[in-house]
Order: sequence, then structure tokens, then C-alpha cells
Amino acid sequence: GKDILYDLTFDDNYKIRASAINALGKINYDTNDSEFKNKLCNRLYFLINEALVLGDKKLYRKDIAFAFGNYKKNENIPYLIDMIRDDFYGVRFLAADALKSYGDSFFGYINESEILKVGMVPDFMNPFLYSLAGLSESNFKKAVEMVLSLRDNMPGLMFENVIETIKLRRDKSSDMEFIQWSENKIKELEAGVNLKVK
Repeated sequence: GKDILYDLTFDDNYKIRASAINALGKINYDTNDSEFKNKLCNRLYFLINEALVLGDKKLYRKDIAFAFGNYKKNENIPYLIDMIRDDFYGVRFLAADALKSYGDSFFGYINESEILKVGMVPDFMNPFLYSLAGLSESNFKKAVEMVLSLRDNMPGLMFENVIETIKLRRDKSSDMEFIQWSENKIKELEAGVNLKVK
């Protein structure tokens, strides 16, 4: 079961390790088993840091990102934010998907420093924007405004992607005030896109 898979994450063969990590990302387990969850998350923290040092293990890093999605703990959020800056898109989007599932718990980790780290490169900014779609309307607005307030310092920010993110979140809302805010923000950003084109 899960304990055997956990033990296999220590195997010297990276293919066996990767298979065990991937399987841990898929298995059903007792989510109230906090001892196992804590033990495994600590192992995943070690493995992702080790993988980054080793380099050239993108599929292995992708398996780690995938496994994180099955073991939800707020302590994982900083690691997932870091994984949004991975050079492999498969890792970035799995990390963004996991962050999205944290909802407003993720919001407490969003700050200018983190936004600026992802804002240098469109490949990092896009999954970050996608991850915001899991926030409540109120926190989504605050996060988008924070992103836009830093736009002059972020060559990786593309208004088109912000517009798509706002549309994605707007379409999940029934709050008329939020929908109106979304429409206004989209018009404002579309004007900015048109100015760039001209």
C-alpha cells in the first residue's frame, strides 16, 4: 500500500522512485491520516529540492508536482509557488492546478515579491494567473489589482492573459457586483492591448 510506495521514494533508481511518486499522487488514502500526509509531504519537499539541484529531471519533477496535488496542506503552498517557476511547463501547470484547489488559503501567500518573481517571464506568469481562479471574488479582485499595480516591473505580464483569467473567474460567478467589476476591468485591459497594437 501507501507505506510501500513511500519506501520506494528512497530507491536509488530514479525510474522506480518516479513511478512510486506518481502512484502516490493517484492513490486513495485516509485524508485524516495526518501522520502519513506530513511524512510524505516532508519527503516531497526534500525530493523537489534534490531534483532542482540534480537538474535535467523534468519528468521526475512533474511526478512530484502531480503527487503534491493529492496531499493538500497549506505548508505545500510555498513549494507549489516555486514550482510555477520551473523550466518545464508540465510542472508549472500541475503546480498551478494544485494552487487553484487551495482557494483562499492560497491568497495569504500572494505578495508583491512572489508576483514579481513570476512576472519576469510569460511562461511563469500564465500558470500563476490561472491559479488565481480558485480564489473567492473578493480575493481574486485584490490579487488581480496587485498584479496590475506591478505591471511596469513585469515584462512577462501580458494583458491578454489577465483578460482570459478574469473571464474564467467571471464565468463561475453569480455575484453581479463582481461580474460588473470583471466587465470594467476587461474593457480597461482591452484598451491597453489596443494601444500596444497601434
